[in-house]
Amino acid sequence: MNIKLLIDYQPLEIWGEKGREVLEGEWIHQALYFLERFPPSTSPEEIQTAVDRALDQVAVFCPNHSRFEQSRQRLLEILTGALVWLREAVLERPEWNFFFFGPEVPVLCEYEIMEVGRNKTHLYRLDRLVLFPKETILVDFKLHEERKEDQAQVKRYRRLATQIFGPVRAFLFYLVPPRLKEIP
Repeated sequence: MNIKLLIDYQPLEIWGEKGREVLEGEWIHQALYFLERFPPSTSPEEIQTAVDRALDQVAVFCPNHSRFEQSRQRLLEILTGALVWLREAVLERPEWNFFFFGPEVPVLCEYEIMEVGRNKTHLYRLDRLVLFPKETILVDFKLHEERKEDQAQVKRYRRLATQIFGPVRAFLFYLVPPRLKEIP
């Protein structure tokens, strides 16, 4: 059996602004991994403190510590702003009360799922799955503006997750500017 492995490595520094976006996206996903659930009554200050603690945990594992520290304040503002927005949105739309401000249910963060095809195998990392008794909620976090391919990506994730967990509702959570979008 032949295995063909292709590794395309380029230092992110040569990417310029795109490299910064990639790094910040990774750090934001790592911080979201470390965040615990909040009661709906959580104040913006408590959210900021929790985000700051999550960023402390990211810093421990960060190989490029000086770049991380340069971006830390921006990451803190992005995550705090998005979660404060979500907390307010949940007060108006209680059906969104499922992945940071909701009831205690099992949550899988950065869940890896494999799709095996005839000629290729793909490994995907789903940002967050919230496992309710009758359905699963899939949330994919995005740091960038809405792109056409985002919905296709989340639909693929939903199709794969449905094979394991049963019915799945899928959402995109854009962090800048904050908004939550259910994917039909």
